[in-house]
Amino acid sequence: LLRVGFHESAGSQNRRSMVSPDTETLLRMAREGLQGNDTQGALIKLDQLLSINPDHTNALRLKGRILMMENRHEDALQPLGQLAELEPENADAWFSIAVCHKHLRNHQEAIRAGERVASSQPGRVANLINLADSYRVVGNSDQARYYTDRALKIEPENPSAKRLDEMLRK
Repeated sequence: LLRVGFHESAGSQNRRSMVSPDTETLLRMAREGLQGNDTQGALIKLDQLLSINPDHTNALRLKGRILMMENRHEDALQPLGQLAELEPENADAWFSIAVCHKHLRNHQEAIRAGERVASSQPGRVANLINLADSYRVVGNSDQARYYTDRALKIEPENPSAKRLDEMLRK
């Protein structure tokens, strides 16, 4: 017997797509989970997506953001680092990496990532404050003062910058 018009690969492809959603569907489901405060469900969907496409930048970005929201800074470094490798000029990725390292008390790494942000976004006050504080912690008061002054010049009433300014005056 001969079947005319039957393609085994097309049938198996259709069955496969019915069983596992595509990457954009998984990303949408992860975002919906996040909106519904189901961070674990969102992370599961993102992990499924990343198993299909490990370099999906939106999934890496969202996974890093969720892990940071959950104060899982060490875990967040993996997707954020991968995102920064894929998009080396992504200042948001580098800023998030700096914040994670600061929370983990890896101040030299926080400084390294923060300096990358400062070179492309010199007016990003949150980064200036993080840099100033990390420089303060490692004992480099000149750099701490420099970044604190830059932050205060942009936002003179910023409470974090004012607090750092007071600490550096003592």
